[in-house]
Amino acid sequence: METGESVQGAAVGKAAQIGEMHQKHYRLLRKIAMAIVGNPEDAEEIVHDVYVHVLEADLPIREFCRHPKAYLVTCVVNDAKRFAEKRAAAPELIDIADIDMAPIEQVPAFDKETLERLRRVLRKMDTRTVTLLGLRYAHDYSVAEVAEILGIFRWSAKLRLSRARREVEKLMLEEEGEAE
Repeated sequence: METGESVQGAAVGKAAQIGEMHQKHYRLLRKIAMAIVGNPEDAEEIVHDVYVHVLEADLPIREFCRHPKAYLVTCVVNDAKRFAEKRAAAPELIDIADIDMAPIEQVPAFDKETLERLRRVLRKMDTRTVTLLGLRYAHDYSVAEVAEILGIFRWSAKLRLSRARREVEKLMLEEEGEAE
């Protein structure tokens, strides 16, 4: 067997073992993260990030398998505490009234009626989601900058932005249906 094949085989074996650990300990790890951060979405993201870290780490599988539950619990607790500290240091959430719509108003595709519908949709949305959208699109921060400002992981910011865009699209379609 060539070296490349043995490395690939080891990676597949590690992924399978981590998959088993995920099935075994996911609920416990999510509960621990939830107890620390207090938000189900954040708790899920923390657990996911821990599994990705373990999968990508150069940690020999033997060491991981010696005490996998303890290792995973320690990682989740540490990541959740770091996340909570970052979030505590994050700035106040942006109010919808504070979002400067001038850059959006300059987009030729947006007429006054569409802009007003967008404002109504944003008022219906969660403040955290509006803050995320406001930082990214109205204030033109990069995803990495938004993540840093809000004290969340970059991966989490991307996921939340994707969900927020889908929510805006859904609410805009509902608004359009109500207008007709």
